[in-house]
Amino acid sequence: MKVFIWTTFVDKLYRNEGNPGGLAIQMSYWAHIFAQKGWKVYSLSEKKQKEYNNVSFLKFPNIRYIGILIEFIMSFYYIVVKRPQVIIARGASRNTFYLSLWTRLVNAKLVFFGASNSDFIIGEELINAERDKRLYRKGIKRINYVVAQNEQQKKLVLKNYGDKECIIIPNIWPTNNNDTNDKDIDFLWVSNFRELKHPDWFIKLAKDNPLYKFTMVGGRYDKGLYEACEKEAANIPNLKFLGGKPFNEVNEIFTHARCFVCTSTMEGFPNTFLQAWSNNIPVLTTFAPSDIIQKHNLGTLVTEYEEMNENIPQIIDSKNYNEKQKAIKKYFADAHSPENMYDKLMQMLDIRQ
Repeated sequence: MKVFIWTTFVDKLYRNEGNPGGLAIQMSYWAHIFAQKGWKVYSLSEKKQKEYNNVSFLKFPNIRYIGILIEFIMSFYYIVVKRPQVIIARGASRNTFYLSLWTRLVNAKLVFFGASNSDFIIGEELINAERDKRLYRKGIKRINYVVAQNEQQKKLVLKNYGDKECIIIPNIWPTNNNDTNDKDIDFLWVSNFRELKHPDWFIKLAKDNPLYKFTMVGGRYDKGLYEACEKEAANIPNLKFLGGKPFNEVNEIFTHARCFVCTSTMEGFPNTFLQAWSNNIPVLTTFAPSDIIQKHNLGTLVTEYEEMNENIPQIIDSKNYNEKQKAIKKYFADAHSPENMYDKLMQMLDIRQ
């Protein structure tokens, strides 16, 4: 059996290059579980053909101005030549349209994994060019199999794109056994610097709570916003601004934190929540996928800055904190196990091995 993990980001993660986003991390975990289950796994690389971690990477260059033509031709070539039984794509992209065409030629099963909730809100897709948005929408309409990350996404799929095979699979994550008692970060923020992530809220939290230690990690998605935050953070004694860090270093930073803070207004199912929960760390957040945080006592959900600020001392209060840690440990393994979610995906695709 052959599966194509359709992205050019996974090999960058394996080479420890740059600051991989949630898409690359999740796709790498899916590549890993498919390889574990005996599949021949393919993915793409902008640099060269090579094999890393039992994944065969095929060269797929990104050439300015003619990129759309290259994508159209090379996606056809690789799908027809390799003939995978399953192709997995994730996040809004014009590639979705090409893949919806070529997979039918070889009778492959194309599965689209939602990333942000905006992937399924017509007009709000995180794609710059209007032409590319239209191509993406045409592709989604042709796809039979969709994986949503939460209940809201599933409702949006059925409302905006018709009746499809749609199941909910939250992001997957292996349990982290790298625990430490050296908790020298009270509140941790990890994200790319974008307006919708509200990094200014976290900076204000540090200003308003000088008795606690705050740490900020994130890449320069918006260079101007990044530099403004870096400059302001330099004048706040209890706030460390670390900038962008490789994935392995970010995982290590999480082991030193007591609480993770999310100030974003829109997400799908944040990988950072899983990094926190895999380390038994509760979250203080303005966003919640479905109702799992409240239902399973995994942290504290708020709606505005003032409410978040009020909960700073409460969430790491000893009694509340210990109760949340017990709840996180109970919830995490079953809900985000790669093996369990792989079985759920195979059941939807009606594939038996």
